[in-house]
Amino acid sequence: MRTLLLILLLTLAGTARAETPRWYVVLFTVDGCHFCEMMRERVIKPMIATGELPSQQFYEINMTDKGEWFYFDPMDTYLQKRDLYRKYDLGLFPTTVILNSRAALIRPKLVGITTPEKFQQQLTDALKKLEAAP
Repeated sequence: MRTLLLILLLTLAGTARAETPRWYVVLFTVDGCHFCEMMRERVIKPMIATGELPSQQFYEINMTDKGEWFYFDPMDTYLQKRDLYRKYDLGLFPTTVILNSRAALIRPKLVGITTPEKFQQQLTDALKKLEAAP
């Protein structure tokens, strides 16, 4: 039964291979941002708890120190946060992006907060678009 549940979760997550996710959700935040906390607590964490968003495919990146270096799985490299700041044209926070396995946007970035239902729909639409891509 446990194996069946794991297979179902991997299928729903859109991952053909557990070691290489096909998509990621990244929440960009900054220190002291109340709306960032709301997006994390009211939208992202409940989706992780229910399995709608696999925790291994979610990143929260605090952009307060843009010079900080870190390893970013979707790009398979070490980089500075300022590189992501430029790549995804960040300016307001929170900003949430849904990326394919090559760190390209699947859909337009989401700036600000939204409801869990609307974000789930955005994620569903993005994954349909990803599946339809050649």
